[in-house]
Amino acid sequence: MKIFDNFVLKDGEIVDNGWIKWFHWGVPDKEGPEREAIRKTLAALGHCMKCTSLSGCYFVKLKLPENISVYDGLHLYCDCLKFNIQNPTKEIVADCSIDKFVKYIFAEKYKDNGKKQLFEQLGFSVDDSLFLKYTYEQQAKEKYANGDYVIKKLDEYGQNIDIIINVDSSIKQGISFVSGWKIHPLGKITCNTPLGDR
Repeated sequence: MKIFDNFVLKDGEIVDNGWIKWFHWGVPDKEGPEREAIRKTLAALGHCMKCTSLSGCYFVKLKLPENISVYDGLHLYCDCLKFNIQNPTKEIVADCSIDKFVKYIFAEKYKDNGKKQLFEQLGFSVDDSLFLKYTYEQQAKEKYANGDYVIKKLDEYGQNIDIIINVDSSIKQGISFVSGWKIHPLGKITCNTPLGDR
């Protein structure tokens, strides 16, 4: 990587569009019971659950949680640090459970939310669930790696983002869905919903 590779022209200004890794002291990057126990202990000691949920997560500098700058914290006396990292493309994993389609989008149980009807009108059925899963994962991975995401709500469980997924069906070309994702440590993102509200 060359020294100026992270710099891009945006709105007439040259800005650093590199990546950072969020860090909160004491919180392991690996997800699981140990991480959650430490986060709860830190919360009991007065640390912010939003901050500890971000520890180990990767962000493009121009798209940080709650629109803060790379030099700021989330709140007064924030203990978080942000470290410059190389583009994490090789580490990124996007996971969209097939259940998001089989047991949600196409499920009779949720047909009143209108999503099943919309997908079917666009030419998709439950039989397309595997195709949709892989399409969502491939595009989300690529778009997240390129910083092509929109920061949404941050809560104690982590940072939510929106990613636009483009797909063709047997009857319609150029369909775009706004999908909701959660950023996890070490480059993992998971699909919260294949069709979110915008």
